[in-house]
Amino acid sequence: MSPVALWIKPSVEFSAQLVGFEAARRDNWAAAEQAYRFGLGVSSEDPGLNLNLGVALDHRGMNSEAEDVYRRAASLQPASPNPWRNLGTLFWKQGRWLEAGSAFERARSLAPDDKSLGEFASEAARRARGRP
Repeated sequence: MSPVALWIKPSVEFSAQLVGFEAARRDNWAAAEQAYRFGLGVSSEDPGLNLNLGVALDHRGMNSEAEDVYRRAASLQPASPNPWRNLGTLFWKQGRWLEAGSAFERARSLAPDDKSLGEFASEAARRARGRP
């Protein structure tokens, strides 16, 4: 294999992230989605590209697909709380309190120093019980 070929994959991953971040900064979530999908076409196992695609889909209201992509990101990077935090937020916005609480608890187990995760998990559990 050519030494140049070794740089193609990381270069595409980096470029896709950069273009996606810039599009997201401008609130152009469709362009961000396109950039992340392009990067995933070369590197489907990249957890960061998967996570950021989930964010773009979430912002576009594509909840079912965002959920699937966040779960994929979690499976690709099992020690990261970020996909679980994002899932919790997605479920929260949908009023899926039990699932939100579970996702925030999972994130908290991976980032025990982040007190906000425990607070969100507790609040989601309270809402799931129907208490004001």
